[in-house]
Amino acid sequence: MGQIIFIIWRESVEALLVVGILYAWLANNNNAIQTANDIKSNKKGMMYLWAGVAFGLLAALLIGAALLAATAIAREGSETVIFLYGLGIGQPGALTSQLFAAIGIGFILPFATFYILQ
Repeated sequence: MGQIIFIIWRESVEALLVVGILYAWLANNNNAIQTANDIKSNKKGMMYLWAGVAFGLLAALLIGAALLAATAIAREGSETVIFLYGLGIGQPGALTSQLFAAIGIGFILPFATFYILQ
């Protein structure tokens, strides 16, 4: 648990350093002669900076959720394979039409359940 916290903290600090450097550069771009166009450009840069931060956070949350879902599905799939192997395929002479019919019905029922629940 401590390693996870440390890695998240370290990566967050790294991202904050990059954002902080860009923010400081945009906020304190002190030229001797600063035109109205330079000020407008700095404000536009700030808008892009914060939009990038928001997009990065959103992308991280979406990718994290997708990876979590994929991991859960993969885990359930591997359990299914292990159970099927133990129930039938691992037994000598167990590859019968009944086993394949049960596997087929087992794949159809979840989709039917999902359709009914909609």
